[in-house]
Amino acid sequence: MRDPIGMKIATITPEKTIPQMDNNDLVIKQKARILVIDDEPIVRITIEGLLQFENVELLFAEDGINGLRLANQFIPDAILLDLMMPDMNGYEVCKNIRANSALAEVPLIMITAADSREARLEGLSAGADDFLTKPFDSLELRIKVMNILRLNRF
Repeated sequence: MRDPIGMKIATITPEKTIPQMDNNDLVIKQKARILVIDDEPIVRITIEGLLQFENVELLFAEDGINGLRLANQFIPDAILLDLMMPDMNGYEVCKNIRANSALAEVPLIMITAADSREARLEGLSAGADDFLTKPFDSLELRIKVMNILRLNRF
């Protein structure tokens, strides 16, 4: 295929753009601790199934208050945080995490059903490093978590 000035254009088929991964690709050399803060049991169960890798310890909290308690107690290597929770929402939890010197540098992915630009900008302003929109793609979640863990192992 050629563009209007005659340059050859590479075509990419969808199956070549989506990486295929299995658990052999998801090996973490050092022990990693991931804290999942989400009020929905099905989301916690789903994430548990997706992130059961060798050398990964998963911690779960059903609300922001317990999430902050676990984060302070165990200092995770990454946090997956739901935005919409009762009592203390994800923005508030994120701000609390960023205000705590022991947790301020912990990578945080906000998981939300709110897919608006405003929600993403507010989350980034609160200190989120990345976003996943519910329902999330399982491979995208796994890759983002693996990338965060890899980048923070220097």
